[in-house]
Amino acid sequence: METMNEMKPSILLYNMTEGEDNEKIREYLDKTGVRIIDVPAADYLQPLGALAGVPGMERTANINFGAGFDDRMLIMFMFDEMRMNAFLAFFRQEGIPSVALKAVMTPTNAEWDSIKLHDEISKEHEMMHRKNRG
Repeated sequence: METMNEMKPSILLYNMTEGEDNEKIREYLDKTGVRIIDVPAADYLQPLGALAGVPGMERTANINFGAGFDDRMLIMFMFDEMRMNAFLAFFRQEGIPSVALKAVMTPTNAEWDSIKLHDEISKEHEMMHRKNRG
């Protein structure tokens, strides 16, 4: 089993399988050595850390048969500041619309499931846009 120091940067992708922009994103991540993890709706109740393969974090017996979301979302894991800035700059350089719901995995949110994180960052996104408009 890998330790945290041996883990390579990874990204959890939600609803990002179709379309030219998503293909460009996948190509970029692949070229830069980031492990891509597509998260199916059935896994939305699993701890984020377990989905990313964090040592010591285990999958649960929970299977999502109900609630979900259609928004594109990405969660970056083990991205240092330089990698994150380069990734975000890639969107601008390629003219790819930003993925509104994005987060960095932290020790706190690694315990959350995908639906909880989606709800939290959706609220934050809405508050920021309301503040910017007001």
